[in-house]
Amino acid sequence: MHRVWAVVAALVAAIALSACGGGNDELSESEYREQAQKISDTFDSQFAPAYEKAQSDDPDEALAGLEGVGESSDEASQELDKLQPPSEFQVVHDKLSDSLTTVGDRANVLEGAIATEDDAGAKEAQTPFAQSISDLERAGEEYDKKVGTE
Repeated sequence: MHRVWAVVAALVAAIALSACGGGNDELSESEYREQAQKISDTFDSQFAPAYEKAQSDDPDEALAGLEGVGESSDEASQELDKLQPPSEFQVVHDKLSDSLTTVGDRANVLEGAIATEDDAGAKEAQTPFAQSISDLERAGEEYDKKVGTE
């Protein structure tokens, strides 16, 4: 009878573990750094030209650039959120992800105001958008320093 209870207990433990996602999915520092660098490289290759375009004097080009800024920021945030960082990287990971999300959200607000020719709304959205870019730069520098990405 003792053996039956041991088997039942082992099955219950296995079921509980699988329901929780199966143990610790935290990446090692090197695994995390490697995956984070890939996300960073993709983001940089999309964000930089979009940001440059967003500063164009041509309204259509600027609007397309702003859309690219929002999309690249949202995509990078979503990809970063899929990673389970080592505990020593969690704070900078969350800060960077939140900053990327904020840039994406604020780019979308500004883009919407410009697209609907809401001059007052666009003017109102410019300062928070610019601030989110500055915040992202600081979060990115802090992240790169802590994690060791470029």
